Amino acid sequence: MYKAARAGQTVERQERTIEIHELEILAIDGCDVTLRMVCSKGTYVRTLCADIGVALGVGAHLFALERRRVGPLSIDRALTVGQIADRLAVGTLHEHMITIDEALSGLPLVAVTDAEAERVMHGGAVAPIGMAVLRSSGEPASVRLQDRSGRLLAIGTYDPQNDGPIKVHKVLADIESLN
Repeated sequence: MYKAARAGQTVERQERTIEIHELEILAIDGCDVTLRMVCSKGTYVRTLCADIGVALGVGAHLFALERRRVGPLSIDRALTVGQIADRLAVGTLHEHMITIDEALSGLPLVAVTDAEAERVMHGGAVAPIGMAVLRSSGEPASVRLQDRSGRLLAIGTYDPQNDGPIKVHKVLADIESLN
């Protein structure tokens, strides 16, 4: 939708439920208001700004947007290309990196048995044991699949509508590392 908006096109949008966890006014300069917001995924900030303007009876539009955090990834921990090169040169780059498991920490975790781990490593589906939380949401959800030692094996999808198995979409671990 943002591509259509940038091209000046209007796209019919379906209403959706969003959550605004925090909304703070940082500055007011004439007609310009700078906000800091913590919101749920799926929040279309451009539309939210227009809706706020309508509610206030003044009209509004989004002038600029800076995403400062997505899940565990934060601009505060980001490095410039120059900083990466400097840290690589002195051997400290690894201190600033996060694992794939940390990057995906927002996804629900499913621990699998040794036999299931073998299936997962070959792209096979596994039974959704202990998925009560995901069942209650009613929506398909991506999950992290880990072995009993806590090693991230794969990313899968669980669909509570059909209560079928967790389907593996991307194997992340090396098969030789299982043995």
